[in-house]
Amino acid sequence: QFALSIHRFATTYQVLPGGGQVSGNTAALTTMKGAIASIEDEAASQTAVGQMTDLYDAVRRTADFMIANPPAFGAPGSRVMLLFTDGLQTIAHGGNLTMAGYQAESGQTFANLLNARGIKLIAWGVGSDALGVALDELKNQAVQGGTNPVSSSKVLFPYGAQPNCTTTIINAAFAIVDNNGILPLAPVGRPPSGLLWEQFSLPAPAPQGPGILLAAVLPALVDYADFSVAVDGSMNELILAVVPHAPARPRIDATSPSGAAFTDGTPGTRSIAEPHAHILKISAPEEGTWRVRVSLDDKGRPLVLDLMARGVFPEFSFEAVCDPHQIPAPGKTKLIAWPRLDGKVVKGGELRVAALVLGGGGGPTALDLVKAGPGAGSFTGPVEVLRHGVTPVRVEVSGKLPDGKTINRVEFATVQVGPAADPRFTVTPDTYEQGGAYTVAVRLYDASFNRSSQINFGAGVRVTRFDVLNDSAAQVQIQVDADAFVGTRTPVTFNPEAEILGVVNIVPGRGPGGPVGGRICCLKFDAWGRLVGVVLCDGREICARHGDERLQKLLEAARDRNLAVKVHLDREGCLAGIDICRS
Repeated sequence: QFALSIHRFATTYQVLPGGGQVSGNTAALTTMKGAIASIEDEAASQTAVGQMTDLYDAVRRTADFMIANPPAFGAPGSRVMLLFTDGLQTIAHGGNLTMAGYQAESGQTFANLLNARGIKLIAWGVGSDALGVALDELKNQAVQGGTNPVSSSKVLFPYGAQPNCTTTIINAAFAIVDNNGILPLAPVGRPPSGLLWEQFSLPAPAPQGPGILLAAVLPALVDYADFSVAVDGSMNELILAVVPHAPARPRIDATSPSGAAFTDGTPGTRSIAEPHAHILKISAPEEGTWRVRVSLDDKGRPLVLDLMARGVFPEFSFEAVCDPHQIPAPGKTKLIAWPRLDGKVVKGGELRVAALVLGGGGGPTALDLVKAGPGAGSFTGPVEVLRHGVTPVRVEVSGKLPDGKTINRVEFATVQVGPAADPRFTVTPDTYEQGGAYTVAVRLYDASFNRSSQINFGAGVRVTRFDVLNDSAAQVQIQVDADAFVGTRTPVTFNPEAEILGVVNIVPGRGPGGPVGGRICCLKFDAWGRLVGVVLCDGREICARHGDERLQKLLEAARDRNLAVKVHLDREGCLAGIDICRS
């Protein structure tokens, strides 16, 4: 669930019909969405377009509204404000039109109005170049992670010197949909690259060979490219995304193993279409080999495109590391892989794990299952790295899970051979206990952070906040799960893509100790509305594994009434019971 409210500002403030705040699963949302067009068509709205913009007051009032009107369900988690504007500030505050002038007149700072309240700001502007500067200044006062490249340009989806907004969104989305989302993808008629996507050009040479009966009458070039995607039986959704390297209108047609056709508008699909990206999402896809055709409406214009295939199965995660991670010369290293289901080592089933060193000789190498002792449940085996630089190692997981569903995923590890061939970073500290929370300093070399930068520590370590301090420094808040696997791992960053110098270490927790006392500041829920954590007002966070609604209601009552509590922990440091005091 989510809560949504929509406001319109120009010379007046207006909350659109349908309710000041509506739940994502109510009819009021439809009413609100339907009212937007009529509001835009009002004479007052048309008159106000481009005139008398009170940009800073709009942000302040909306921020106040978000705090004063929390959702009626659950506990407030993330707050995101989306700002669309076609004009600069035209109403003076404090004698001028700047953010500083508004802050001086109102006695409020946007750092307190936005960042201190946990609000992210996403701003779109269409107008002068100066508008991008104003929006960029505003977003710097908000929680990092909600911004996008659009703020710095006068056109909605820029090309050229500006980053491609949708490509950034796709990259971030694929990082969020766990690494297990990578599906085996192969172009028809040529070998697969083995990377995260397949790059190709259109027009392309017409297919030839014994299977093409009309080869003699086909044109020399065709405006389509065919691919095959291996879809397993564990997927909730199949995601196909095409990113052209220039504005274009690509079309995606997918055919299931049984012959059912899917494209934009087909029941059971969702689409996102922009000049620089086309995404087709297919719910509950059929298991087997799918055929995918990418074609262009712009006939004859040469274009380079990337095709990506992802499968959504959030219950499954996969960690792969090399030990040693850095070797002084080409040679052998040991690869270790941990398949996990619902955060726990997969027990049972019939999994097969193999490693393929890209740029090396030979085919995939099978990894052996470790059945007992330290590392039980992992797969391990030697791999030989021949190429100088950062070598991708493709790790494939296939077979059956304990519930009988098939799994067929692709994961990546890397080995440093000799001098770094890509950006690197360091983290301080680099050792974390199971169940602990840490503030980590990140230092980047040979690249620059930007407002879409993110970091991933792998399964069992959640990044709760990422703040870019300058081009080469960032600060990260992380929470280590009580059952995070013990050992070394290699975090990576996205935008820019960089790898750590060395490794980080997860060590066993020191045990939960006795009961924890205090008052409940807030409760944490996952995307399915399940209670996953209790945050005390002194900042301590306690994981919760119970699905008992009665316990959840007690916790909510203690939070709402500001009652003192004594939390009892299990051996993994998670919630085992609670005593509530009236004073």
